[in-house]
Amino acid sequence: MAKSWIDITDASGTRREALRDGLTRVGGGEAEVTVADVTSDQLHVWSDPLRAVFVGDGAPPFCEGAPFVERDFAPGEYLEWSGVRITFGGESSLEEIPAPSVVRVARKAVRTSADTSEAPRPEQARARAWNRVRAGLYIEQGAADADVVALWQKRVMEGDFDVDACADDILGSASEGDELQVLERSGRLMRDFLMASAMRGMHGASRGARKKARNGIAFLLAQVIALLVYSLIIGLSMLFMRINGTSFDGFFDGILGRSGG
Repeated sequence: MAKSWIDITDASGTRREALRDGLTRVGGGEAEVTVADVTSDQLHVWSDPLRAVFVGDGAPPFCEGAPFVERDFAPGEYLEWSGVRITFGGESSLEEIPAPSVVRVARKAVRTSADTSEAPRPEQARARAWNRVRAGLYIEQGAADADVVALWQKRVMEGDFDVDACADDILGSASEGDELQVLERSGRLMRDFLMASAMRGMHGASRGARKKARNGIAFLLAQVIALLVYSLIIGLSMLFMRINGTSFDGFFDGILGRSGG
């Protein structure tokens, strides 16, 4: 059995591809492992340690809801790219799986098959996004069941995180009375979102004013230093000339309009 591999899940099912020692190219072009609906973009997958690097001009892959260009992976973690899910595997992931996680994996496989068969409709995307945000608010407010939170914290550390399944469990663990906490927190969160751009603008204007003030002070200080240096040079020159017998009495009398005595 190969030391490392990837499981590619798409609308047609799941297939396992062994990773070469070192680099395996996944995607289009001259890739060793091809992925449907990919032109010339590729994922360069390194076997030890597991690492994926996106190479191309198209849409980058996503992991945990965020796009990336280069990222390390642990066995059991997955990425989503071009309508498929790529799960990383290795000998370190071949360990006994507790019974509850078997159910989670089965639920994840069903959701994966449904999600990759077609893109979610806008109303589905809105519902999923709201469930995720709501579940996050429950966790932040301490309204979610502690055991459920601990379970999903463990799943994250094991690389077996499914954001929608987590949101479902968190929402299912909260009581009706907790909705008031979430409602109040969502109002404050909405205000923060609303004022974020304005606060950035105010901070930017304040930074600009401070920068201009610093530049003005620096310019004035430079002029004063230059004047002092020139004065010192002239004073030393006059002192040197006076030591050598040159008198400046007539020069200063002429400036003052006095006639020589």
